[in-house]
Amino acid sequence: MSSSTGEVHQEVCHNKGMRESGTPLAAASLGLNYRLKRWYLSLTGNYYDRIYLSYSTNMRYEKNLQNAGRLHGGEYDVPEQAKGNGGFMLDASIGRQFNLFHKPLSINLQLCNLTNRRNITTGGYEQSRSNYSVTETEEATTTTKRTYNFEKNPKKFYAQGFNFMLNVNYKF
Repeated sequence: MSSSTGEVHQEVCHNKGMRESGTPLAAASLGLNYRLKRWYLSLTGNYYDRIYLSYSTNMRYEKNLQNAGRLHGGEYDVPEQAKGNGGFMLDASIGRQFNLFHKPLSINLQLCNLTNRRNITTGGYEQSRSNYSVTETEEATTTTKRTYNFEKNPKKFYAQGFNFMLNVNYKF
């Protein structure tokens, strides 16, 4: 449906081969745990890759591909799905259990993203705006290319830098 006129149009969307967004499609984790006399330590390495952003159907409609000059010899040049940056993160945890009034008390300090990697993409989306502008007059319809390239500039979200949590647990 056109947002400006309210007219309903039938469109063909070329979205074959698009991937699921919102989660890395490749992830691995390796952890080491050590326990001694009610102390516990852990170190975990996490690796993320193949992070696809939510794709824009608007950029893949036939009419928009034609207006953007992406029809060559009867074949559509469909834009690739935008991807985010993967990477490695390191987490650590240290804790201790005590008895307080004959009831268990545990204290745990969790350190997240020790390597302070803030360039790892956690999600995002392609912008739905087109890279061209259409002007219609009584004489002709003119398509002009915009200065800003929306296709090359998706919206991305990134991992938090180093952070920590202190957990205290008392069972009574």
